[in-house]
Amino acid sequence: MEAAITAYIDAVNADPKPFRWTKSADDILATIKRFCLATLQIADVQNKSAETSESGH
Repeated sequence: MEAAITAYIDAVNADPKPFRWTKSADDILATIKRFCLATLQIADVQNKSAETSESGH
């Protein structure tokens, strides 16, 4: 595995290309916001489910 990773790094470094952003900062922040809101909703559902389980219902 280490040899494969090293070979990959060597190949990429032999012909490096600059990283270019393809989205605007607003697009990136909107994506992060959607992820955070979805994560909070999942956590809220899991917490409510745990509370129901603990109460015996």
